[in-house]
Amino acid sequence: MKLRGGRFSFRQLHWLYSAAFALPVIGLFYLLDLLVPPYTRFHQEIVTFLFIILSVLILFPARDYLLGQILDKNDYLRYFGLEHHHLDLMARQFSAEEMIRTIFPDLMRWLDVHSGRIAILNSDRQVYSYHVYRNGTLVQGRPSTVKDEEDLLRALRSGKTLIAGQTDEPAEQSILEKNKAAWIQPIVHRQRVLGFVILSEPPRNRYALRGLQMFARKAAVSIQNRILSYKVVDSQPFEQELLVAERIAGYLLPSRIPAIPGYSIVSSRQNRPCIIEFFTADSGESCFFTLLFARRSSASAGLVLAGLLGSLHSFVHRESNITLHRLMAQLKRDPSLLRAEYPVDFLLGELEARRHRLTILVESRNFDIRNPLDPQRQLVSLGWRNYIDMAEQKSIRIEHSGETALIIRKTHD
Repeated sequence: MKLRGGRFSFRQLHWLYSAAFALPVIGLFYLLDLLVPPYTRFHQEIVTFLFIILSVLILFPARDYLLGQILDKNDYLRYFGLEHHHLDLMARQFSAEEMIRTIFPDLMRWLDVHSGRIAILNSDRQVYSYHVYRNGTLVQGRPSTVKDEEDLLRALRSGKTLIAGQTDEPAEQSILEKNKAAWIQPIVHRQRVLGFVILSEPPRNRYALRGLQMFARKAAVSIQNRILSYKVVDSQPFEQELLVAERIAGYLLPSRIPAIPGYSIVSSRQNRPCIIEFFTADSGESCFFTLLFARRSSASAGLVLAGLLGSLHSFVHRESNITLHRLMAQLKRDPSLLRAEYPVDFLLGELEARRHRLTILVESRNFDIRNPLDPQRQLVSLGWRNYIDMAEQKSIRIEHSGETALIIRKTHD
């Protein structure tokens, strides 16, 4: 069980432990003086020599062991003149993992703070992982996204340490109150907040500000190195991915538009990865089409789109009695569509030329289907089978994120 200062002051405890250790030291010296015969030549020299040997080999190691069992580590270091131990430890460069496991808990002990937390930007630079220190124990906290911390990051970007009661800025005071913080030390590299330390109570060490600022500089280098290392490790598979994506680049352009009597269909080149593909049913009475749009422009997004297109082609050539809902079910079963890191917006349509009817299935708010002559009116609803009478509308325009993707016009009856 570890003992802490309690109601005694640091100076009182320092004298108490020093006096307690002095008793066995004095006792050992007088014991040796009694054991060595007084008539022995060089009596005093022999006693002194034996005292030094026994103190180094037995007394001091025994003291370290016993006090290590009953005292908190930080208390022991402070009581016996090693007040700057933790700053010496931080003077060398450390890794991000070592910072979390060792340096941060030691820093909290050195600051004499019982509760606090550290947030570290992950390698994807989108999420902060939290580690909470409470009474000598470090646990994993709940992560938070960069978007969630916008107000805090805006206040910390300058690198200034926020201290409750020492700021005149209402925004900074609000940040401290919102986070229930006495101190907040940002960890900044080139105006990017790579992390921050939040202390729930004021530190009791008089060198606290200097120590936190030195820790922040070292921590920024460690976190930045980890992010750069992640990029280097991740670059090799990305290069392979890019080579594959270049091979399928042709799929990311609109395919050949079929000739449909009485209709004109025009597609537009897009600024983001997309696929516009047409399928003809066995009966030849219907023409199906799909629009697949990746929300992110990357080689991986191209691979996802190509995989979805391949799944649809395989289904069309393998199955008979193709319907719009069966195509939708096939798309939703594809695991590529479920990858959260590469979201895809998709639309399915069926044009029945003889009946002059267009059927649309769409589940993304990024699509708009309008009549060019009445652009304020949305012609479809999300999640429903939408029927559009082409004999009435004459022309419709399909847009994605405000850009025209496909125009279908009825030319004659």
